[in-house]
Amino acid sequence: MHVEQDELTFLAEEDLPPQSDSKSEAPPWVLLVVDDDEEVHHATRFALHDFRFHERDVAIHSVFTTTQARDFLKSNDDVAVVLLDVVMESSDAGLRLVGIIREDLKNTTVRIILRTGQPGYAPEVEAITQYDINDYKSKAELTHTQFISAITAALRSYEQIMTIETSRKGLEMVISASSNLLVKRNMDRFYTGVLQQVCAFLHVQEEGLLCAAARSNTPERNAEIYVMAAAGSLSRYRGQPISEISEAPIRAALTEALRSGETCYGEATVTICLEGQDSQPVAVFVATPRRLTAIDKQLLSVLVSNMSLGLDNASLFERVRLAAYFDKLTGLPNRNQFLAKAQARIRENPSEEFHILQVDLDHFEEINDGLGNDTGDEVLCQVAKLLDQHFAAPCLAARIAGDTFAALIPQPILAEWTIDATRKLFQETLHANGYEISLAATFGGAAYHGDKRPSERVLNSAGMAMKKAKRIRRGSYTVYAEQMETELVERLQLIAKLRSAMQENVLTVYYQPQFSLADQRLVGFEALSRWPVGKSQFIPPDRFISAAEKSGLIIDLGEHVLDVACRQLAAWQNTGHARLRMAVNVSMNQFHHPGFVDAVRRIVHDTGVDPASLELEVTESMVMHDQKQLIEQLAALTETGIKIAVDDFGTGYSSLAYLQELPVHRLKIDRRFIENIVTSAPDSDIAEMIIKLGQRLQLDTIAEGVENKEQAKLLTDLGCLEVQGFFYGKPRPPEEWRALLKKSRL
Repeated sequence: MHVEQDELTFLAEEDLPPQSDSKSEAPPWVLLVVDDDEEVHHATRFALHDFRFHERDVAIHSVFTTTQARDFLKSNDDVAVVLLDVVMESSDAGLRLVGIIREDLKNTTVRIILRTGQPGYAPEVEAITQYDINDYKSKAELTHTQFISAITAALRSYEQIMTIETSRKGLEMVISASSNLLVKRNMDRFYTGVLQQVCAFLHVQEEGLLCAAARSNTPERNAEIYVMAAAGSLSRYRGQPISEISEAPIRAALTEALRSGETCYGEATVTICLEGQDSQPVAVFVATPRRLTAIDKQLLSVLVSNMSLGLDNASLFERVRLAAYFDKLTGLPNRNQFLAKAQARIRENPSEEFHILQVDLDHFEEINDGLGNDTGDEVLCQVAKLLDQHFAAPCLAARIAGDTFAALIPQPILAEWTIDATRKLFQETLHANGYEISLAATFGGAAYHGDKRPSERVLNSAGMAMKKAKRIRRGSYTVYAEQMETELVERLQLIAKLRSAMQENVLTVYYQPQFSLADQRLVGFEALSRWPVGKSQFIPPDRFISAAEKSGLIIDLGEHVLDVACRQLAAWQNTGHARLRMAVNVSMNQFHHPGFVDAVRRIVHDTGVDPASLELEVTESMVMHDQKQLIEQLAALTETGIKIAVDDFGTGYSSLAYLQELPVHRLKIDRRFIENIVTSAPDSDIAEMIIKLGQRLQLDTIAEGVENKEQAKLLTDLGCLEVQGFFYGKPRPPEEWRALLKKSRL
């Protein structure tokens, strides 16, 4: 059949001219012809054989039934235009296919041109208004020009719809990709996620590189750059410096993107740069199968902006994670990370045995105080480096407190490890800020034997062992035993009972008399705290005084004893014993308390005792611990007339220079030198030396722990002035000393 002039002409297939050999880089427009008349297919191909729209060819596919059309559209989502006959298997087959396309297949983008040779079956107005079609043409009236115009209009409409749809889907991908990256709070996962999302956005397989400037303290762009994530054939570069990338174009593209901070487009590549406000720049290189369109670039720009925000988010959480799990000064894992790693070992293999070692630097505070915090920090960093190297994987070293480190030693390594090997680390002299520093450390260890104890408990056990080692001898090593925990529990229970006893005023004060050796005259008493727990039963003072020291209760306890003793002294003085004095022990914690001096002054004022009759006893170890503070506080007390005695003299340090600086009035010879003074020449010599030292410095001397007359006679011969001990009287309640006071000559 031939149609005159400009009408569409149907020709036999052998009459079709050859297809053009010209090829376009862009994919062709896909047209689907649905018609049961084979001649229509031939005529359509002839009419469009040299047709191009926007420099893209047209690919024509033919089907002859609505079932074939449905199957084709279901498996091909790139069909731009459907040329659809109305009457095929049935009079309304084409119209029913429109419903299938729009409703069943949910395809709203394809343009549908309805063609019919029998308009009566589908009137134009009714078809246009009731069905989602884009054009209606009668085959008999359709000219070539009209046909080309209809196809052009349909393709233009399809292109516009696809542009909008691509933008919509692209924005959805941007939002999805950005959301996915925002939840990646670990930098390594973020790097991998960026590469995955960029590849997904560009519809390419994961094949690319992501590089980031190396982490450093300075944000310099010329810092060494490493491949932080890689995929596909480029995976071999993961973790390598950018200089190791053998492909020069890739290396150049990454370098340029990081330098310029902009996205760079190649023939078939794209290299984007993510730059956060407070993070290192990141470059992503991906090969693309085609040139990116303007819409692709616009959407990619939005994606890059959102990813840059995600970079800041991941960087922030990375810094938070480092702060939470790593020591900022040394870079070692901190206590939290150490416990987490140890607990992970227990969870993964509960039967595995390992050892936790605690290392505490001896006298480190002296380095900080004497040489400055900068030097102290440098020492800590060097110690951390030594321990990190010494306890390399599979061991783990950590800094768990100020000058305390820990190490986890798994069983295979523990079989070869010795404490001597670790101790040798501290025998070398360190050089820090121009100083040569000799270190020492005390060690405590605890073992995990597959007993399902939490890691924190094992670490605490090592800490208990370390503290016990420090009490025994600094520089030593002690391994945890269950008895240590039992002792700790007992001590905590004792502290709780002591607190209750103090609140209920159960504690009382006993008094031990002090006598002059020259005339056997009563000169005073020492106030001693006692804790009765039953009839004639007491908790030993060394137990509860030590517990009070460790718990901080010593402040209240000491003030209570001082107040009771001063009130008792005032009562005795008011009954005719004006020259009687009272000695009260003072602990180191009391002296360190900022309100100590004011508390003593207040008690003296409130009780009305003569300050000169009050004597505070301090130990020799207290004197040597913090002389400056002690001198200031003792001077403030002696200005009011209060006397000072050095208790346990001879058991502390060999230096005696402090005696010339402190306002001391009396030396108290410790009972350990008195116990064997009669039978032991060394003890007798020490006692004699202390007595003569007191004479030379014009200090009075008093010996404690005198239990027999032989000791008293020898002390008299040596020139000691005063004594106290069981030979003269045990500590007793104040009412039991009435008879003694009545016959005394005070």
